[in-house]
Amino acid sequence: MENKEKNKPIVLIVLMILIVIAILVAIVLCFLMKKENIKNNENISTNNKQEETNVEYEENNDNIEVVPTMEDEIKNDTAWCPTFQLVWNDMKNEVVKKDIEFIDGDEPDYLDNLNNESYKEDDISEGLYFKTWGEKSNELKEDILNGIKEKFNEDSSIIDRDENWDESKSPDIINYIFYTMLKRNFNFFTEFDILEKGNFGDKYKNVQYFGIDKNSKEEIRNQVKVLYYNSDDDFAISIFTQENDNVIFVKNPKDKDFKTIYENLLKESEKFDGDISIQSIDEVKIPNLKFNLKKEYEELIGKTFYNSESKECKIEKAIQSIELELDNKGGKIKSEAEIEQELATAYVQPGELESRKFYLDDNFVMFVKEGEKDLPYFALNVNDISKYQDDVEAE
Repeated sequence: MENKEKNKPIVLIVLMILIVIAILVAIVLCFLMKKENIKNNENISTNNKQEETNVEYEENNDNIEVVPTMEDEIKNDTAWCPTFQLVWNDMKNEVVKKDIEFIDGDEPDYLDNLNNESYKEDDISEGLYFKTWGEKSNELKEDILNGIKEKFNEDSSIIDRDENWDESKSPDIINYIFYTMLKRNFNFFTEFDILEKGNFGDKYKNVQYFGIDKNSKEEIRNQVKVLYYNSDDDFAISIFTQENDNVIFVKNPKDKDFKTIYENLLKESEKFDGDISIQSIDEVKIPNLKFNLKKEYEELIGKTFYNSESKECKIEKAIQSIELELDNKGGKIKSEAEIEQELATAYVQPGELESRKFYLDDNFVMFVKEGEKDLPYFALNVNDISKYQDDVEAE
């Protein structure tokens, strides 16, 4: 009995130690579980934020307008690429064989500009585009898909590979497809410096920029040419690329269409007698740009017109896509256009050296032009920088 009584305190001490250890283990487990939950919640929040950002980015791209020709009026953020003009030219010249005039008389403002064919195949090198047309068939579809794969290693974003093009509406109707893809990757000779994030206009901050500051190397400066400089808010510069393209930027242009802006920058450049090189005291700041948009010309769908033989034609589909990426290394431009036309076979009645700041931190226009060609093959008016960068914040 005495031994049992003596052992009681020892047993109690051991039990208390075990209880304390169990409590400590429980506390540690709770802490670890809570930490893991916080981490998971953060990951979920981050993923949700990323998804929301991506959705917002795509929605913003819908707000970038597309004009079919350089002569059409631009408003705010607007892009142009000649792919739609090229398929229109084929439809007009190969099948309709005359200017297109809609039977109902309700014509979009740009119809005359398209009929004028101010941009043709000769205005762009053959290596930059793939173009074909013909009667709608699975064979033609495969020719298009295989053609762009072989030439550009690209797939189409506007042609449904699974659609059966051999289905015909009627033996009295012929459907034609007119298709063009343009693709160009261009690289700067020397990578530009990545600059500190900054503002764009009075509304946006946290904007990603690349360019030239006072510490930039001479080889970076040498790839930029000043086309004209009237002030920090009125200038144009051109960047040479390894592919012999010129990437041109015009700040705060006053004109209402890309053609006039381009013609005026050439005039300003001709009369400019200042320093055309970027000096060590000059600075250049260019925002990263990225977008991927698709334009359906809904106002053209269902429109009817007569061809030169008084046969009735109808536009079944008119679509164009444009993609752009631009950073300190170079850029990528890709554009597709397709028109589907229905043709009935029946006849119907028918100064001094001073520091210059070439900051593209407000409204500007970008052109990309082949070195030996007269006209650019891409134009973009940038007004709302949040449509081109994900992490931009509004002030």
